[in-house]
Amino acid sequence: QYKAASAANWSSNIPVTTTNYQLTGLTAQTAYQVRVQAVCGNNQTSDWATANFTTPAEPVDPCDAPTNLQFSNITENTATVTWTPGGNETAWNVQYKLQSASQWQEANVQTPSYDIEGLTANSTYDVRVKAICTADNQSDFVTATFTTLVDAINDVTLAQNINLMPNPADNYIELSINS
Repeated sequence: QYKAASAANWSSNIPVTTTNYQLTGLTAQTAYQVRVQAVCGNNQTSDWATANFTTPAEPVDPCDAPTNLQFSNITENTATVTWTPGGNETAWNVQYKLQSASQWQEANVQTPSYDIEGLTANSTYDVRVKAICTADNQSDFVTATFTTLVDAINDVTLAQNINLMPNPADNYIELSINS
């Protein structure tokens, strides 16, 4: 016989002819009591031997980490990070920082991409992303690095302020930049 520890009534007698029996239909994370009595014949029985146990929690599906972290549209001040979802997640946590910094900037997103803005030119950044399946079930972080572009030179302004002499040149040129 067995019962949930909180129940008043025991199950019906389960006749068993071996020394073990698998109980089925139990509820996860529940305390149970089980008792066994030997039947010796001629209506003779032993005293009940009782034991307690608790069923484990139902296994949680793992929250698989995203893969294939990639960067695109990298400029002096922006970049787009994209990734391949790991499986059954509903959102992602994206964190990024200058490689030399200690504090992470953070965003939670519902699509497998994020536009990072306000970056410093010619700087290396660490980015990490983790999948969020539930509040209590999250993947490990996946990390990657990228470097922003060098500040672009305004070609039009620069060209207007450069003088080359003589023009055309023979053996030498004189370069002057007007500010």
